[in-house]
Amino acid sequence: RGVVQLTAGEYQIAGQLKIWASGIVLRGVGDSMAGTMLKATGTDRRSLIVVAGNGWREPVAGTQHSIADPYVPVGARSFRLDSTDGLEVGDTIVVRRPSTQAWINKIGMNKLANPWQPGTKDLVFDRVITRIEGDWITIDAPLTNSLDQKYGGGTVVEYVWPGRIENIGIEHILGVSTYKSSTDENHAWTFVEILTTQNAWVKDITTQNFAYAAVSIRANAKWVTVEDALCLDPKSVLTGGRRYSFYIEGQQNLVKNAFSRGARHDFVLGALAAGPNVFVDCSAQYSSTDSGPHHRWSVGTLFDNVKVPSNEINIRNRGNSGTGHGWAGANTVIWNSRARKFIVQSPPTAQNWLIGSIGSTSGTTFRDSHGKPVTPRSLYYAQLAERQAQPGLEAREYWLGDIDALNNTSGPAAAATVWSDSAWLEEVNAASGGQVKGMDSAATNKWVPLSFNFSLAPGEQVVSATLSMGVKGTSSSNSGNRVYFDSLSTSKTLAELKWGTISTTGISPKTVDLTPYLASLQDGQFNMALNNDLAVDWAVINIQVLPAPAPPLEPVIDTQPAAPALIAATADAMVRGGADADSNYGSDTWLGAMAENAAYAARASYVSFDLASLAGSVSQAIVRLPMLSAADGVANSAALVGGDWSESTITWNNKPDLGELLGSWTGAADGLASIDVTSQVNSLLGQGITKLSISIFASGGDGMVTYGSREGDALKQPLLELVG
Repeated sequence: RGVVQLTAGEYQIAGQLKIWASGIVLRGVGDSMAGTMLKATGTDRRSLIVVAGNGWREPVAGTQHSIADPYVPVGARSFRLDSTDGLEVGDTIVVRRPSTQAWINKIGMNKLANPWQPGTKDLVFDRVITRIEGDWITIDAPLTNSLDQKYGGGTVVEYVWPGRIENIGIEHILGVSTYKSSTDENHAWTFVEILTTQNAWVKDITTQNFAYAAVSIRANAKWVTVEDALCLDPKSVLTGGRRYSFYIEGQQNLVKNAFSRGARHDFVLGALAAGPNVFVDCSAQYSSTDSGPHHRWSVGTLFDNVKVPSNEINIRNRGNSGTGHGWAGANTVIWNSRARKFIVQSPPTAQNWLIGSIGSTSGTTFRDSHGKPVTPRSLYYAQLAERQAQPGLEAREYWLGDIDALNNTSGPAAAATVWSDSAWLEEVNAASGGQVKGMDSAATNKWVPLSFNFSLAPGEQVVSATLSMGVKGTSSSNSGNRVYFDSLSTSKTLAELKWGTISTTGISPKTVDLTPYLASLQDGQFNMALNNDLAVDWAVINIQVLPAPAPPLEPVIDTQPAAPALIAATADAMVRGGADADSNYGSDTWLGAMAENAAYAARASYVSFDLASLAGSVSQAIVRLPMLSAADGVANSAALVGGDWSESTITWNNKPDLGELLGSWTGAADGLASIDVTSQVNSLLGQGITKLSISIFASGGDGMVTYGSREGDALKQPLLELVG
């Protein structure tokens, strides 16, 4: 519908602002006292801004199916159903993981003073079907809890939700709650509460004095981003149920660059948050208790570069705390974070991880590089970069066998049915002298042939692939055994694969990068074999498929062609002060901006765009500068350049003077600086000037932000984006 634009000033609100329809952006002009202030007056405990649709998920008759696999692991995006009748690609579905008494007993939650009850702790994963092949479906986001038939398996059903709203934004606003004393609770509790909503964002906000939260994302909300948000100085009694600065109950939500001061639980999840959810580059001061999953089995959260120096980040069994919180979280990762202490425990049937983080520890879990950060700096941004490297990629996975520790269970994926392509089986059988066995067979001196078959549409291309297997050694000496890749003439020993020790008592998970064998994957089949003393419990191949290119558009003849959508930079260069003040860096593959410090001279960069192809005016013009790296807390600014300069001759000493300031931003690795230059472009065009030239320089912080240049990565070059 559009933007509700609030100008600068104070807006007193005795009740609530309610957004009940899709497509609305509530926008101020800044989150400071000089910007747009929404002041919650009165004594009602309430949320000041409520974003909410109505109704609930409505299951579609005839589409419920049971999951057929005996075990679906954490992270799976594909699994087998008893049938796919009634389901189609694009359907929204619920994958339900039941909370049976057997599972409750297994994790010990039957022993609480207030025991968990069957059916009250079901996990509901809200997903979209992206692919159907036979009785297999692929979904848009991985599952963050296993589905085990021993504990009830799982079901799938299509749903519709006519009342759920979407495409909502709240940005550039200061929210303040009035209060009478530091323990007053009769005032507004939450600045923004989001319910029954998908695809929404809250950006560039500051909140002060709310008793509960800056942003609360409730259980029926998904695909919500909270970015550049501050929650300051809550006013309430310092006890339970208060001061949860950034709170998530929903799934597939992101909180980044958030700051909290004076809270109890700064970055926290409620019960049964189904995940995945992410807190990245968040920090807190003066925390009175811990961050982390708070109670009752929230799953699949990433705490990435989260800093809570005055308190703890915990994933633990909270036992009888509250009304019986029990196991608070599972399948959760703490990555390169810092806290006074970490209590990280892993429950039965699940796992938690503590990696590259700094702070004292207790609890038993997977721990790696504690006290020393790991690379990459951010797991979230590394995964984001992988997804964005080739837009349009489809992730697909294909399974062979059951995850059943060689128990040879019955069912659609049982060992007896997992055989290879007939020609491949015959070839392997001849090479082995008839010593071929199927999966789940632990015999020595035998070969195991496998074939993955998958469907590729005309023009689709497999651009990356990874193989994972669960193997067991039938002999303690197996390093010389071989794995064959689509041909008996192409193989590697286990030592060459660096698989290390293979257990002879349990299942060892191993992984192989299939990049060297991509050519063999393009026909929709990949054959494998393992020889001698290895048994295979399960195998999965993960492939990334690039869709077929769209057919070329028919040429359109127009006597007045539209302005181009994107204009690449015609010149860019970095300049350096100090000893390099007379040197030219116009051919470098990156640009940078940094203030002078004790170790380095200052740096600035210049970028120029040719406007000669434009006629008249434009409705919008934005300079896009992809960032390569960024030191924490470093601010950059941009300004018009008044004089002329040449990419091949510009230096620190001859750089032109700066003109009008265009804007400022804080750098983030793999981020994007966006500078609105609409009025400046139209002014230049009105004067007959066909060149836009800007400078990027440091305006705060100690460190450098780097950007792509036109000589560097083709996907990370400066661009001028235009709307005609």
